[in-house]
Amino acid sequence: MDSKQIIDVIKEALDDHKDFRRTKTLVNTVYNILCAIYLEDKKHIILEAPTGTGKTVIAYMVNFCMQKIEENKFKEETSFKSYLLTSSKILQDQIEADKEKFNFNDNTLAILKGTSNYACLPIKPESYKNRYCKGMSADAISLLSCYQNCPYLVARSKAVSAQIAVMNYAYYLTTIQNSYGNFTGRRLTISDECHLLPTIVNDLFNFDLNGYRICLSKIIDLLNGFKMSFGNSQSANELIQICNNHLKLFLRSKITFDDFKTFIYDFIEVSKKYNEFLSKLKEYCNSNNILNHLNLFKKDMDYIYDSFEKLINVDFIDNYIKSLLERPEDILVESIKQDKSEFYNHIVRDLDETNAVRRYFIKHVDIGIYMSATIGNVDDYAVMLGLVEDEYKAYRLASDFDFSKSPIYLVNSGYLDYRNFQDNIDNVIVDTLKICKLHSNEKGIIHTATFDITERLRNRLSLVKDKEFVERFLFYSTPEEKNIAVEKIKSDDGKNYIIVGPSLYEGLSLEDGNGRFNILIKVPYSSLTNYLRKKIERYPNWYINNTKEKIIQAIGRTNRHKDDWSKTYLMDSCFKKFMYNNINNNIILERIQNFK
Repeated sequence: MDSKQIIDVIKEALDDHKDFRRTKTLVNTVYNILCAIYLEDKKHIILEAPTGTGKTVIAYMVNFCMQKIEENKFKEETSFKSYLLTSSKILQDQIEADKEKFNFNDNTLAILKGTSNYACLPIKPESYKNRYCKGMSADAISLLSCYQNCPYLVARSKAVSAQIAVMNYAYYLTTIQNSYGNFTGRRLTISDECHLLPTIVNDLFNFDLNGYRICLSKIIDLLNGFKMSFGNSQSANELIQICNNHLKLFLRSKITFDDFKTFIYDFIEVSKKYNEFLSKLKEYCNSNNILNHLNLFKKDMDYIYDSFEKLINVDFIDNYIKSLLERPEDILVESIKQDKSEFYNHIVRDLDETNAVRRYFIKHVDIGIYMSATIGNVDDYAVMLGLVEDEYKAYRLASDFDFSKSPIYLVNSGYLDYRNFQDNIDNVIVDTLKICKLHSNEKGIIHTATFDITERLRNRLSLVKDKEFVERFLFYSTPEEKNIAVEKIKSDDGKNYIIVGPSLYEGLSLEDGNGRFNILIKVPYSSLTNYLRKKIERYPNWYINNTKEKIIQAIGRTNRHKDDWSKTYLMDSCFKKFMYNNINNNIILERIQNFK
């Protein structure tokens, strides 16, 4: 393979996909990436590119070119396949739109979401999460009449067969650890919004004990129900006592890692005792022809069955504990008081994100492409991934956008730092609503930074008598409501909606008339939990960099291509100092002006 052959492959791939916009940036970037992989033997490519520069299309092109190269090279040995990983369902939906736009068929690209996104046919309209086949063996499931047409199984089958399988990080990471669903041996892994990857991986593999507490409570409730139906039972009483003893851990405001370790292995024993009890009970019911009694408890039985399936993976637990015991300095056990409850939730965290990424992600990657608009220092990022210098190559693309019509205004409505927040937040919200009225004929976004600010804005709106104005605002409190709000603002129903929330920095694409103004109420610092304080000790630049990433990402939600335009308003007076001290992006700094 030489550079001329790579150029020929790119030309061939472009001929196959005439809908792709042939830009100089696209061709040069694909060429550089392929040269790095095939001529320089680089296994990992880091690509920082501003919003709207076509990162996803670049990823498609690299995939199609690699397919041509490798299927020609290994014609009889392999079929080229890849993963395209996203951080959210919203990004998956955007890729779904690409599928239609570029006429990709199911063999080319297939999108697979978590099971709760699919309906269970026998119990419509309930989701797959409450599926009819819950608790059944694989053999038993295969005999069901709905098996062949199950929406989730159909989607999974398409993703297994497709050249490009699109998943979010959480689904992929869970799947790949267990080699589940035949998703193995893919040559290329493309990570979109990759600046989130280290945190996502680390958070996913934290040990959150709340699920164990809920499971213990469910077992107690179930056994008490059994006693009411079947009378007093010594084995049931013993198991109830064991569960109650284990629940005492969650009444403590602080635990050690040794406490956690003891609890986990005790919980495994609880699951064995529960299954023994249930087996004896089923035998009793069967011999006495009273199986209908068991149906009364089916919901709780199914819940506990699923809980054990998710919470008890002995091999994973053993390896996880062993890994942490080798690095005691990386262990943090965080105890958080549950709202309106006497219980504390205990979370075991690994402070070394690099270790988590290497262990759960990088080891499964053959060739990786990591894309984001906000990577920052690529060498620091490579270290976070656990890569060494000769393993990766980094590229940073310049923007060809015309930002002259997209100013960023410093409104300076009041300081929303810790000391001044309560005194100024109401005034900032009033000014925010005034700006919304200036854009009465346009759609926009309000980034609230927290749900508390969201509720304050909602409460202020309740005092506004202009019903038409109030109805423009789209609020959400769950991922499902967020998806509905995004669909609404992108609709053509003639209403100039404003989507409002704290988690709109990533993935949202409101191009052209879907987003002409963009309001950031507060500098989006993360709340300083004990865990984050420890993390900042380990990674001193993380806190500022994380905040900077959110701001840059937020500003980019309404500038999606080179001819797009919008106005951005920074309400918090703290923005001025932060922007000039920490944002080293001239494209952004040159757009900043005072609001008059």
